[in-house]
Amino acid sequence: MKKTIKITIILFFSVMVCLNQASNSISKPELLWSYVGCYSSWCDTGWYSSPALLESQGKVVAASYSVWMIDGATGDIEWTAAAGHGSNESSASSVGRTWPGVILADVDHDGETEIVMGHSNGWISVMDLNGIMKPGFPKQVASNEIRSLTVADFNGDGYYQIVAGIAQGSNINTYVVDYQGNVLSGWPQRQSSTPGGSAGIYDETQGVQTFTINGTTKTYLFVPSDVCTICVYDINATPLIANNVFGGGGQYWGDVAFYLDVAYEYQGWIDCSVHNLRGNLADSGVSFADIDGEKRIIIITNQYDCYGGGYDVQFLSPFIVNIDRTRFVSSKYDWTVVPVTNHVVSDNYSVIETPQWHAVPVDIDGDGDVEILWSGYDGCLHAYWLDKSEHYNWPYCAYSGSGTIYFSSEPAIVDIDDDGHAEIIITTWAQIGSYQNGKLIILSYSGDIIHSIDLPSPRSSSVTWGGSLPAPSIGRIAGTNNIQIVINTVYAGVVAYNIPDSGSSNILWPSSRGNYHRSGYSDAKIRSFKSISSLKSYGAVIGSLCGLTFLGLFAFVAVSYSKNNKSVKMMCFSWKTHLIQTTIQKKKKKPRKKIHIKVQDIITNQLIQVIQVIQDITHIIQKENEKENENEKENEKENENENDNDNDNDNDNDNDNDNDNDNDNENDNDNEKNDPKN
Repeated sequence: MKKTIKITIILFFSVMVCLNQASNSISKPELLWSYVGCYSSWCDTGWYSSPALLESQGKVVAASYSVWMIDGATGDIEWTAAAGHGSNESSASSVGRTWPGVILADVDHDGETEIVMGHSNGWISVMDLNGIMKPGFPKQVASNEIRSLTVADFNGDGYYQIVAGIAQGSNINTYVVDYQGNVLSGWPQRQSSTPGGSAGIYDETQGVQTFTINGTTKTYLFVPSDVCTICVYDINATPLIANNVFGGGGQYWGDVAFYLDVAYEYQGWIDCSVHNLRGNLADSGVSFADIDGEKRIIIITNQYDCYGGGYDVQFLSPFIVNIDRTRFVSSKYDWTVVPVTNHVVSDNYSVIETPQWHAVPVDIDGDGDVEILWSGYDGCLHAYWLDKSEHYNWPYCAYSGSGTIYFSSEPAIVDIDDDGHAEIIITTWAQIGSYQNGKLIILSYSGDIIHSIDLPSPRSSSVTWGGSLPAPSIGRIAGTNNIQIVINTVYAGVVAYNIPDSGSSNILWPSSRGNYHRSGYSDAKIRSFKSISSLKSYGAVIGSLCGLTFLGLFAFVAVSYSKNNKSVKMMCFSWKTHLIQTTIQKKKKKPRKKIHIKVQDIITNQLIQVIQVIQDITHIIQKENEKENENEKENEKENENENDNDNDNDNDNDNDNDNDNDNDNENDNDNEKNDPKN
């Protein structure tokens, strides 16, 4: 005789504490080496050049007024060169500082990586990994400093072009040279005959990306400068036309200003006889992201009141635009009206050095959509979701609002513990004359501090502040699976930290501008949940490996899962189900059940998988309403009577009637800017 008992249990799981306590699973960084490149009593000023990590060889290339090849494990310098010279020129004097991040690329298509750098006085260096200059280099393209440098294979033939942005008060601000140092035809730009507006380039603003327009695929160069527009060119210096909605049609990208109010963009001009806001892009690094199935352009602009021709900076605003220069709109998101942030704390580089508000578009919460991060001169690191708001505990503000001013760097982003939520790594620096130092800070995807560590103090006793200005660089350069953080400090040389137990890290934005071509893009994605292999109960009695312990309406479960076919250890994970209907059937005096579970991450509301679990039940604790309790007692009586007459004539067929019921709502400028550095 057989008796089938059907029990329907609705489970809504609460957030398990272990998921949000990222600091419990992220080890504190340990200092690996420091003061590399320094002298006995002082160090070269680091400025804004992010180091490049040559992971395949465990090396670091860093630069300021000198260039160093550093052993990643020990911090030993393998060779040194004066900026603008080769390592074989021992008596050479530096041509000046290195502002842009160090680039690694096989420029001449010889199968070997080259080091590419831009320096003061318009010098471009291309050298091999031994520090020897390649033929045609160094190349001086201008007399002013190179502030922006990027490389790309515009023609798709394996040979890279080198793009240099110049800090000069002129409409001519961009030079393009080939792998032999030859300036390409049509360059430099912008010539007076070329449509648009342009001026000096004062930071790593340029970006490169490939787009398909009207069936034709090309790689384009985006050039923000000290005006309110971005000039966009192909490799032949042909400007890119914008949508006909602007200025009556026939406008180019370089003609369309970034005004706060889109109506003025359509109109084609703004009235500065009254208080109106328009952007300036002198320090705005353009970036790119895959949004809603297409690549979009992202830029952070400062907004200033143009009344009377003034430059009274108000705040920073993020823009997302399409390749035709219109603002991004989808069925879900509308960026026609852009968000505004806090008022500036200081935009005076004699008070505190300027932050780099480069757009960093990365999916930090694992929901499939990018968030937009940048550090502003309100003293805060911002993170905007595509709904144009900051979630959780964002922004993170290095400056408390009183006392010494602190600014933060462009972030590097990595999922250190590979849990589907990214960590954000920044450095900070202090106000000039404060005698304070900066920190290395690791933040969770929710904007909470995981670790905050004092950076090494300046070696010279005569300096009045410290910290690090550029984005940290993240990679594996110490001969282990763990990741390292490499930082070019202002007055403590190049330093490195090791993060223990970080072997499974997924690096998403490794350094300034997203990659070592410094192009403003990263195609790395947060690893998503693919399957769940087993469930194991927490608390009470554990049945089998796939046991579940029910405590009233709650279950506490550890989940062993895989991501992108990569096994992950058993760990705590927050999830919930909407409806579980179980069939319990007695089999040889051991009840069995089959259940279907719809698993969903509570934080991101992301559906992970519908799992079927078949298991022995050794213990179930339930709290149900009075009627269900009465029914259960009656069933227990029937079972007792049945057990007295049990002749082991049990039938092995499970009679399942699983019924998942999902009613879940888805969570759903026109004036030159003075060179601020001497």
